Amino acid sequence: MNPSAYGNMIVWADTRNGGSSIYLQNLATKVQTRISTNGYSPSIYGNKIIWNTKNNGVVGIMLYDIPTKKVSTIHVDVEPYSISIYGNRIVWNDMQNGMFTGMYDFVTKKNIKLPFSYVSNPKFYSNKIVYDDQRNGNSDIYMAQI
Repeated sequence: MNPSAYGNMIVWADTRNGGSSIYLQNLATKVQTRISTNGYSPSIYGNKIIWNTKNNGVVGIMLYDIPTKKVSTIHVDVEPYSISIYGNRIVWNDMQNGMFTGMYDFVTKKNIKLPFSYVSNPKFYSNKIVYDDQRNGNSDIYMAQI
C-alpha cells in the first residue's frame, strides 16, 4: 500500500484490480481517482505525485500533476521502493551508473548525483535527507544536508 499524504490528499498503491495501481483520494471532495495501472511506492507533495513503475524490466519514476492530470517520466532505472518528493525535488536510489543517490530538480530540470554514496529509503524535508544505511553491519539511520 505505501500510503503518502499531503493536505487533503492521500495516495497509495493498491492491488484490488490485479497488478499494482496508484490511487488518489481527495478527502475534501471524497473523490477517488485511479491515476496509474502500473506503479508502487507513491509519494505526494503539493500538486505532484511520484511513484515507481516497471515496464519491460526497466524501473522508472513517474510524475502526475494533479491540476493538469498530466503524467510524465522523470528518470529510469532507479531502485524500487526508494523515492521521495519535497518541494521541487525528488530523491531516489539510482542503479543506472552504479549505486548512488540521485536527485531531480523540477526548476532546473536536471538530475544531480548527490555527494554521498548509496543509501536506502531516502526521505527529505527542506535541505535534509534521512536514510538507512548498513555500512557498519547494522541498519542505522543517518541524516545529510544537501
